[in-house]
Amino acid sequence: MADRVVAGCIAGELLVVFDVAMRERCTHRSAVRLGLSELDLRSALRQLDATLGEPVFTIVGNGLTPTRRAEELAQVLSEERAQREK
Repeated sequence: MADRVVAGCIAGELLVVFDVAMRERCTHRSAVRLGLSELDLRSALRQLDATLGEPVFTIVGNGLTPTRRAEELAQVLSEERAQREK
């Protein structure tokens, strides 16, 4: 339940960044897909971390590795998306 509340508090544009980053797992590909610079993408990911109070991705080079928190959030968002599609 708490994850659903947190998901509802994240700005829509940050949810889009999160979704693309989860799919691409690469800062460069995510930035290109979103039409952002990598610097802007990393800034958005830092905003997401600040919103949640903990890191969502570990960034090494251009690679994005989701944290446990990111996996949990992705599951909640997937369930909410499935509910809306019913």
